[in-house]
Amino acid sequence: MTTESIQNEIQNLKTRLDELATELASALSRESHLKLIVAKYKHMLFGAKSEKRDVSSEQPWLFPLPKTEEASAAEQNATDIATHTRTTKRKFSDDDEAPEGTFPEHLPQREQIIDEKPDGVADADLELVTEKITERLGASPEEYYVIRIVRKVYKNKSTGKFHTPEAPDHVLGRRCKVSEMCIIMFVIKKFLWHLPLYRQQQQLRLQGINISRDSLTKWAIELGGLFLPIANAIATSIRGSPVVHMDETPMRVGKKDKDGKKKFGTGFFWPILAAGIGVSFIYRPSRCWSEVKTILKEFSGVLISDAYGAYEDYAEKAQLKWQLCWMHIRRDFIDAERSQPKLAKEALGYIQELYRIENSLRGESDEKRSVERLKQSQPVLDKFHTWLVSASGKPEVITDELLSKAVSYVLPRWEAACLFVGDGAIPIDNGKDERAIRPTKLGMKNWLHCASEEGADTAAVFYTLIGSALMHGIHPYYYLLDLTKRITDPKLTAMDLTPANWKMRFYEEAVPVHLRDVIKPGEPAVGGPKAMQEVNLP
Repeated sequence: MTTESIQNEIQNLKTRLDELATELASALSRESHLKLIVAKYKHMLFGAKSEKRDVSSEQPWLFPLPKTEEASAAEQNATDIATHTRTTKRKFSDDDEAPEGTFPEHLPQREQIIDEKPDGVADADLELVTEKITERLGASPEEYYVIRIVRKVYKNKSTGKFHTPEAPDHVLGRRCKVSEMCIIMFVIKKFLWHLPLYRQQQQLRLQGINISRDSLTKWAIELGGLFLPIANAIATSIRGSPVVHMDETPMRVGKKDKDGKKKFGTGFFWPILAAGIGVSFIYRPSRCWSEVKTILKEFSGVLISDAYGAYEDYAEKAQLKWQLCWMHIRRDFIDAERSQPKLAKEALGYIQELYRIENSLRGESDEKRSVERLKQSQPVLDKFHTWLVSASGKPEVITDELLSKAVSYVLPRWEAACLFVGDGAIPIDNGKDERAIRPTKLGMKNWLHCASEEGADTAAVFYTLIGSALMHGIHPYYYLLDLTKRITDPKLTAMDLTPANWKMRFYEEAVPVHLRDVIKPGEPAVGGPKAMQEVNLP
């Protein structure tokens, strides 16, 4: 073997060694990426769902915390006694919820009397001193009843003509075999409590009631079609608001192809929300840029969303002010804690301080919020921006997939992230809209899909009406039931029947007194917050 051939062989081996080193680095990078994915999904399945950060007593804040009014009040209520501190007993105000085990007065009572006398003692020797009362909540299977409408037919003896009164009107036509109350109950169970229609049909069967799933579906779709103008009116009102939250969430939907065959694909619910007005769910078949334009139409205010490109591009082309959601910014740094905990915690400290300031300003006027944000939040943002610029050049950030993603998510969009500082009317995040999406997520776990695009449109209508009713503190069952009576009134427009306007005109007439305060006005979060758990069917 010649010297030249040996040198060639050595060079080939070096080349091969470099190739193997490159392959190994790629494999290790791939392995690291897969481990992060596994860790993410394990956390989604078994980890804490809350993004709230715990403040360690051993770790000082990046910024000094001012003493809150609550803390000062607690100190005033404390009484020093010898070697310990005893706090005064908390008293319930009229606005507090009754303790568990205290039941509403409107519930019917079935009394069970236990009159057990001691053995061997005559009745004459006994004196009833008092009665001990124990209350327990009882229940029975859901009660259905038949509305038997008797129409008396008269005959005119002189003319021989018969007089037959017409059957009462029904929102879906006189031939409908179930009352409006029943149909609304089916709708509420599906879109408020996420109970699929096929399970409701099985419940009916267990009580000997034979109603097909097709009939339940047909009634829901027909009623949704009647209510569609009201849902559209809510969307129109939202577009006229100065600030709109927007998001999107996928849903499996049965779609027909060119040959008319149905195949399941992915459609999207696009919720838009405006505080004080309502939430509107709009079904669209795709997630492309044009859908944002179709939904927002003439909107010209401030758009709050995540950094999905369709929102960012549309805001730029439509010359909208765009506020980037800080919940999404925070979420990326929370993910980065798994790979770079020290640096991620530093970033989260700045974000946590921003949210602490926002919480302290809750309930304040927009003007005061603007002043305090400039005074308190702007210095935090300036320091965080300096941190981001510095971190973006660090090797441990550049080489870390999750942390580099978190930094590159917010840094190029810094102007959009800081828009809220100068306007107290702009929320810091898109949390309201994300909470509005919750019913569709819970629904997907239960009824899995929409069988058709018509069904998806129907779901969007009921999510809109129920979610908007809850925002105004309206019991959704009585709201929808009252709509069935007023939807055909020619004197009323769809705008008159939106929750905001309906509450001012018809609320006291439609909702029983004992159920007017069970829902606190606020945000639509179906199946989540305590207010939702208080919604009862009659």
